[in-house]
Amino acid sequence: MKKIFAIALAVVMVLSIASVAGALWEPTPADPATDYRVQISVEKYALETGYYGYNYTTAENITAANSAPVYYVVKMDIPASPNAEEKATVVSVNYKGIAGTDYKNSIATFYVTTADGSWAPKNNCTTWYYNGTDWNPGNATAFLTDPGSVVARANCYDTTTASIKVEASAKRDLKVDDGFEWKGYTVYYSGTAIAFVKDGQKVRFTLGSDGLASYQSSSATTSTFESNLFADLGFTAPELNADKIYMTETNLRNLFGFSYKVTDSVNWTATNYPIIVDTNVGIPKTGDNASVIGFAMIMVAVVAAAVAVRKVNA
Repeated sequence: MKKIFAIALAVVMVLSIASVAGALWEPTPADPATDYRVQISVEKYALETGYYGYNYTTAENITAANSAPVYYVVKMDIPASPNAEEKATVVSVNYKGIAGTDYKNSIATFYVTTADGSWAPKNNCTTWYYNGTDWNPGNATAFLTDPGSVVARANCYDTTTASIKVEASAKRDLKVDDGFEWKGYTVYYSGTAIAFVKDGQKVRFTLGSDGLASYQSSSATTSTFESNLFADLGFTAPELNADKIYMTETNLRNLFGFSYKVTDSVNWTATNYPIIVDTNVGIPKTGDNASVIGFAMIMVAVVAAAVAVRKVNA
């Protein structure tokens, strides 16, 4: 019995050591605020009318009523020179209870490829607005200069679900035949090995079934290249040589297998009072309607006089 307990304890200790060793390498995920520059937003607006015209104002708390119009602005800013992460972006706009066409497409739609193979924004425009059916080019101050050109109008048909959600997201495929770029390295990953190539130098890690990493360097690889690579990866050569580095897919995705997402959404709750729009309501001024009102007023006076007479007689 003691022997069985000792064996079980040894197995637990081995597993614990392996799990601790695997946890020694915890790369810091890339920061979307600095490494991912695609930004997308949606805001609610109100239409204010007055004696001299109308204007649009932000209205976060504005409500909605079925069949009544709502106003909003969907805006997207894209970088002039997108990196690999940004090129992989998918943009979507989704409507619920609001008239509008859902949209989902690659961000490549907003770029053209130049002669040297790089990407440049269409119309040289890095700010775009969605009007419910199409994306239109604008600029950072479009709302200030011409708010009517960017504010979209749509009817609400279900106040229980009335909302708009916008999203820009990017996920890297780790297994790319031609590799992908990361901090100046070209990275090749197969699942059982991963290689980093830069300026003709290369370091290749073989990966065990549990992700345990060991490495091989080419004859042209310098110790400086290796130490810089290890520093970029976030571990040291002694840790690697001591079998403490586990390159699981989770670890790799935390490091450079980007999974970026920026989202924004708005919703309209039901208004607590009815909205009645009747453009025919008004006080008649002339013609037959005026005579009708005059007749009605006379009849009211006659009835009032009759009531007064009855009270006196009583």
